[in-house]
Amino acid sequence: AQDVVDALVNTLYNNKVDVLEETTVTAITAEQDGSYTVALDNQKSYQTQSVVIATGGTSVPQTGSTGDGYKFAEALGHTITELFPTEVPITSPEPFIKSKELKGLSLKDVALSVLKKNSKTRITHQMDMIFTHFG
Repeated sequence: AQDVVDALVNTLYNNKVDVLEETTVTAITAEQDGSYTVALDNQKSYQTQSVVIATGGTSVPQTGSTGDGYKFAEALGHTITELFPTEVPITSPEPFIKSKELKGLSLKDVALSVLKKNSKTRITHQMDMIFTHFG
């Protein structure tokens, strides 16, 4: 996943794309001339020739992935298939993870917290977990 993020960030930088953080998109409209209007919650809007919808799913709304991308895609004529949960790997550089000493260990109903840089909890998930051969 980090390789994908790095590729996107590098492409944005190389193409001199402005990135607006902490900004909520409220609507994306396809115009007759093939351009798009992107409306923001601060009443501003932007015209563009292309749009990439990369909002994430609905699994962790606290991180901003509220599912709005599905609404935008559907409004632009795309079909949304049935959504379902999936597994994602979480990796860590911790020595006890890298040594693979926990490989095969399966835990039921454990809490995993993601911390901010100041060590305060950003979000906690309660779930099952398995340590695999890669961490």
